[in-house]
Amino acid sequence: MLTQALHNLLRNAVEYNCEGGFVCVSAAANNRHVEVQIANSGPVIEESLQEELFGRFCKGANGGHGLGLNIVQEIIEAHGGHIHLESSTDQETLFELQLPMESS
Repeated sequence: MLTQALHNLLRNAVEYNCEGGFVCVSAAANNRHVEVQIANSGPVIEESLQEELFGRFCKGANGGHGLGLNIVQEIIEAHGGHIHLESSTDQETLFELQLPMESS
């Protein structure tokens, strides 16, 4: 399920990337959680739309079904994690996932 969530986010990052822009993926871990960041140089997402993007059937400009980010959020939360979106005026959109480390 986590693989599907990451696949959805990466596919969106590539599809919404500005021509000649970038897609960047980074990951870090500590004793408490794993953090994955996926950023692209796609268009700015207005703050008023950012929460709506995680709703069911919220369609973006690519003509999809509007379920991708909702499914991503459900998968991340089902694993005890959180997802956060930041989109700024310097033409960068960042999705940040935080997942708890498994107990050993």
